[in-house]
Amino acid sequence: MNRKGQLFGIWLILAIMVTGAVGFPTVAIQQNYRQNANDPQIEITQEVAAAIRKGIPRDQIVSPTGSVDMSASLSPFIAIYDQDAKVVGSSGKLNEENPIPPTGAFDTVKQKGSVHFTWEPQPGVRIAAVMQEVKGEKTTYVLAGKSLREVERREQQLTQMAMLTWAALILLTLFLIWFIHMLTLSGPTVVTENTEVIIVEEGKPETSA
Repeated sequence: MNRKGQLFGIWLILAIMVTGAVGFPTVAIQQNYRQNANDPQIEITQEVAAAIRKGIPRDQIVSPTGSVDMSASLSPFIAIYDQDAKVVGSSGKLNEENPIPPTGAFDTVKQKGSVHFTWEPQPGVRIAAVMQEVKGEKTTYVLAGKSLREVERREQQLTQMAMLTWAALILLTLFLIWFIHMLTLSGPTVVTENTEVIIVEEGKPETSA
């Protein structure tokens, strides 16, 4: 392998290391943002489920008239569904209606007891949702949700910062390889002295070449 090939190999290794050093922490922080977005909803669903188990009527826990605009507000909201996935009450509204989560969310919560998921009831409206099943005489599903708008804005800012950092480090590695290459070109020059060879043949006088 020639010198340029060796330098390219070194740069490629450095580029992979830089990508990993920047990429892995960025993904981990983004996941942390998303997981933390579920924490208030987990607490809310547990409190509502406890109230239902105490015998408090479901329609008294959540007013049928919602006050949280899911498309604009950052406030959390609560929705309660009966065993047929019909709305009993909801503090959140979307276009003056009570949206219902996808059927798959109800199927999963029946199997696991609770589920955390990203709910997009309409384009541009993304909700960090937590749903819990409450068993009793009548099965009830409790959902708490909160807009992901602020969380996703922070994730976008983090991604932009990570990309700028990655680009700066890649440029730094390129400069380092270029610097090494220039040092190689300007290294010490080896001077080879020409040696005069005199050939002497038997019976002939010495002659210089």
